[in-house]
Amino acid sequence: EEEEDQGLNEVMEEIDRFDGNTIPTQPQQGGGSDWPYTHSEHELASLLHNLDLNSHFRLPIVYYNTQGLMYSEAMSYRQQFPPAPF
Repeated sequence: EEEEDQGLNEVMEEIDRFDGNTIPTQPQQGGGSDWPYTHSEHELASLLHNLDLNSHFRLPIVYYNTQGLMYSEAMSYRQQFPPAPF
């Protein structure tokens, strides 16, 4: 139980450091950053989310431009940050 308390304390300390614009544990985006993609993390996550939903529910007639930059970046992002297992 003490380990849980320690973990909770660490999380609360990180929340206290939250400045309202960024979360310290997430990659930083914006001017001068080293974000390696041309699309935002939100755009990539949204595309990956839609792909997962379409695959899971086997939705017919859903086409994606697999040659496009956004799709390529999303696949690269997924390799770097694989989804959590259910």
